[in-house]
Amino acid sequence: MKYRIAYITSENPLDKGNSSGVYYYQSAALKKYCGEVYLLGPVNNLIINIIRKSINFLQRFFKKKYNHSHSILISKIYGRIFSRKLSNGKFDLVFADKSSCEIAYIKTSTPVIYSTDATFNLLHGYYPGYKSLSRISEIEGNIIEQNAVNKSSLVICSTKWAASSIQKFYNFPSKNTHILPRGANIDKVPDREIIDQKEKTSVCRLLFIGKELMRKGFDIAYRTKEYIRSRGVPVKMIVVGSIPPESFHDEDMEIIAYIDKNTEYGINEFDRIMYNSDFFLLPTRA
Repeated sequence: MKYRIAYITSENPLDKGNSSGVYYYQSAALKKYCGEVYLLGPVNNLIINIIRKSINFLQRFFKKKYNHSHSILISKIYGRIFSRKLSNGKFDLVFADKSSCEIAYIKTSTPVIYSTDATFNLLHGYYPGYKSLSRISEIEGNIIEQNAVNKSSLVICSTKWAASSIQKFYNFPSKNTHILPRGANIDKVPDREIIDQKEKTSVCRLLFIGKELMRKGFDIAYRTKEYIRSRGVPVKMIVVGSIPPESFHDEDMEIIAYIDKNTEYGINEFDRIMYNSDFFLLPTRA
């Protein structure tokens, strides 16, 4: 049976740069294996943009932060927008990934599948953008997450960590919670034979990818490179996605600030870098 799937996200799901390509590759997989996918995003709403800018401005004068990605006011606006879009089509199910704010206040009789890698409760105080939040922001964040879970017929989590929070903190039935690890956000997966035939060199080639250097553990990756070099092994580290501070620059590093995987050149460049690397370092802190 092929389903008619309404895919909800406020961001542009066709842009591989959004959420590291999760929306793009996930919606493509749903289309390939499950049925017709109707993309209900992106959303570019003037009122939401004004609210976000106002919040960012006001936060300059307060010690505590307000997380506008979990704002009840914004969530209710999303609710009206997506409810209207859902009413204009006949869908078998709604699929929303990391979009609790978008679905918390939707009105629909169509079954909702909510997919997430972390709940608000887990992110609060742990993830950099969720630290030092005001009490009202904490309350609103959990209300939105709870509403999104309550709206869902099924919740798919990429980790046991997230699934445990969905079940215990937000009181969602375990029978309706499933753990499904995410796949890689890449276009081409090379055959193992091709990888096994890679030319071996005397240089240990390390790869680090990330926009937010400290959150992704760049300093740990850098110290790893330095340790390998101290052991007398020639080493080179390629950094993709950001520019490290000048104090980290040295002859053993190649910096590629940005790769646009929406272009053929970017896809080929990403594949080339992956193919020519020996180890992919992922010392993520959060």
